[in-house]
Amino acid sequence: MKRIGTALTIVFIIAGFAISFFIGHYVSDKSHTESRAAQFDKYISRAIDTIKDKGLSIDGAPEAIASNIWVAHEFCDSPEISAELSNLWNTIVYEKDVLLGQEDVLTAQLKDILEKCQ
Repeated sequence: MKRIGTALTIVFIIAGFAISFFIGHYVSDKSHTESRAAQFDKYISRAIDTIKDKGLSIDGAPEAIASNIWVAHEFCDSPEISAELSNLWNTIVYEKDVLLGQEDVLTAQLKDILEKCQ
């Protein structure tokens, strides 16, 4: 009888360690995901603010916007949105003349992307 009690105690201790490990892993994953989402929101918001404050015609503004979009792309967990951000980045970097005067359209696209992720 004493052996069974000892064995059950050991089993409960091992089960407790296993459960605490899995709970800790779950909490850590959730925290990591929330942190990535917050970073994504921050960089998209910075890109929107840069467009509103400087537009695309001021030197350095398109590069700053493209940089923020690329960083947001790296923090994005959705393949569709990531592809959309990549296309936007390519347009800003390689075809920025197409976007001159289209700041409102670009801002609307970024706001739409931000809403999709929330």
